[in-house]
Amino acid sequence: MYYHYHLLCSCIESRLGRPITPEELTPTEETRQQNRKQYGDFGASLVTRLASMGLGAEYMSHAVNEVVIEMGEPDVAEAYRKINRDEAFHVQIGKVGLERYALTREDQTRAWEAAMETAKLHVVAYEALFNRARAAA
Repeated sequence: MYYHYHLLCSCIESRLGRPITPEELTPTEETRQQNRKQYGDFGASLVTRLASMGLGAEYMSHAVNEVVIEMGEPDVAEAYRKINRDEAFHVQIGKVGLERYALTREDQTRAWEAAMETAKLHVVAYEALFNRARAAA
């Protein structure tokens, strides 16, 4: 994950002509809310954690990144191409884990609900992040 941040920071710093300060990397409240849900409520069970991370967050990241790859500037698109290889792998981990551990109807329902709620939170977090970036530009 830190590799992803380094790739993106390089793109941003090349545009700014200076290093990014820690204050500039403060997560949005929407991102914090998603993380609290993922690591708190959904982190309590292996099934909901796999669903939340792999099919909720990572799947949505992969989809959003595909748009950035298609529409972004060349250096940004290249960074997201590298990141998306990892995201696709993370989605597969979620799928394989759920096939192995979500064996009951109850587990499958909980997994579905965790994935859907995380996906919604992820979209809201992305929107807040992109709005912050537009405001700063």
